[in-house]
Amino acid sequence: MDTQKFDAAIAYYLQMMKELMKKEKHSFENSKTVVPEKAGVYAIYDKKGGAIIYVGRTKHLNTRLLRNHKRGNTKRSQFRRALKRDKSLESEDDITRYIEKNCVFQFMEIEDFEEQVRLEHFMTAISAPVLNVKLKQR
Repeated sequence: MDTQKFDAAIAYYLQMMKELMKKEKHSFENSKTVVPEKAGVYAIYDKKGGAIIYVGRTKHLNTRLLRNHKRGNTKRSQFRRALKRDKSLESEDDITRYIEKNCVFQFMEIEDFEEQVRLEHFMTAISAPVLNVKLKQR
C-alpha cells in the first residue's frame, strides 16, 4: 500500500470513528432504548470515567447489546467474560447489575462486513479499550 492510500484509509476510519462517537449514548438501564436488529459496530463506555472499555461488531446490534451483553452469560458474551475477570464479579446477576449501573453504549449501523471489521480493529487500536486488551492477553 502506498503512503497516499494508507493516509486516506486512516483518515476514512478516523472519520467513521468520530461519527460513531458523536452518536447518542444509551444506558443499559433504560429498557426503552431502541436498538435496531441490524449489523453494525458499537462502543461500550464506563459511565463514570467516560473511557471506551469495549468495542465490538455484530450482525444484530439489538441481540448483541441488549440480550448477549446486558442479560446474557459469560459463555455467549466476551464482554461479560472480560468484565467478570476485570472487576472480580462473582455471578451473572452481579455482572448484569454492574453493566446496568456503570455502562453506556453507542452504535452505528454498518451493513458491510469488511467495513465492520476494519472499523472495529481501527477503534480497538486507537482507543485500546481495557476489556478488548485483556481478552487478547489470555
